[in-house]
Amino acid sequence: MPALPPVFRCPRRRGSIVVGLALILTISTGCTSTPDWALFKNHSKKDKLEPGPQVTAPVERIKQMHELAKRAHEMSPQEQEKESVELARAIQHEEDPLIRQQILRTLAVFSTPLSTTVLTAGAKDTDPNVRIACCEAWGKKKGPDSVKVLTEVLNSDTDLDVRMAATRGLGESGEPAAIESLGVALDDKDPAMQHCAIVSLEKISGKRFPDVSTWRTYVRGGSPEEESVVARMKRWF
Repeated sequence: MPALPPVFRCPRRRGSIVVGLALILTISTGCTSTPDWALFKNHSKKDKLEPGPQVTAPVERIKQMHELAKRAHEMSPQEQEKESVELARAIQHEEDPLIRQQILRTLAVFSTPLSTTVLTAGAKDTDPNVRIACCEAWGKKKGPDSVKVLTEVLNSDTDLDVRMAATRGLGESGEPAAIESLGVALDDKDPAMQHCAIVSLEKISGKRFPDVSTWRTYVRGGSPEEESVVARMKRWF
C-alpha cells in the first residue's frame, strides 16, 4: 500500500472531519482534490436526495461498527487496513455526528497508520461531542501519539467539556509523558478541571497527594510527601 500523506487542515471545513482524507484515499481513486463538502448543503428541497434501497439506518450502522470493533483483534493487518480505509471514506461525508463518533471509536481499536491519521483529524471536528468521543478514543488507543494529540486539545480547545475529556484521556493513556501535560489542567481556574487532572495524575503515577498545590509541586519535578492512608480517611470522614 502506498505511503499515507500527512494530515492537513482545510480552511473551509464543515461539520464533518476536517482533514485531507481525500488525499489519503487516493490509494483507490487516484483523485487528489479535496471533498466537495458543499454538496450536502446545496441540494434544494426539489433535488433532495432520497434514501435508496441500499441505505442502512443510522442505528444499524452504529451496531455494525460495534460488532466490527469487537472483531478487530481477530483480523489480519491487511483486513484491518481495509476496514480503516472504508471507515475513513465514510467519515469524509458523514453528516450525523453520532455516526462520526462511532467511526472514531471503532478506528481506535485498529492498529493502522490510517486510524491514527483519522483520529488526529477527529480532534478538529466542529461538533464538540465528536471531539469528546475522539479524546476518549485516544485514551483507549494509548501510545505517544495519544499524548501529543490530547495535549494539543487540552491546550487549544475552547470547549471546557472537550478539554476535560482530553484530560481524562491523558490519564487513560497511562503514559508518563502525559504528567507534564496535565500540569496545564492543574493550573486551570475551574475546580472541576483541577479535580479531573488529579484523577488522571493518580492513574498515571500511582501517587496520592492532599491538594492541588502539592500536585503542582510534583508535576514540576518536586518530591512532595504523599498523603498517608490515615490522613486521607480523616479528610474523607
